[in-house]
Amino acid sequence: MLGLREAVRCRWRKAEERKNRRIREEREDILAVKEVFEENHRIYGCRRMRQALESRGKIMSEWRIRRIMRENGLKTTTDWYAYARNEHSAFPYQSKFMIDWLYDLGVR
Repeated sequence: MLGLREAVRCRWRKAEERKNRRIREEREDILAVKEVFEENHRIYGCRRMRQALESRGKIMSEWRIRRIMRENGLKTTTDWYAYARNEHSAFPYQSKFMIDWLYDLGVR
């Protein structure tokens, strides 16, 4: 076949099989990340995503998950800064409007 030795053809075929296996595993990983992301209402970042995947038996590094999320446009919908900013207030996780309204009522 094309004047190639048998060893060269076997090496080429094995390399193709490895490449196809990596592509298949990558697709499975992408589907797993998307599934967990959507199940959790698009709020899980890389760290919580890794924990959720590990609980399902899928071991992936945080950097791999980060790359998959970036390449597939999976961004969290929560504003973590707003949560951190209001963490020590008397009414955490409330919007600015709600806090102003409570001040007007004299609750705070």
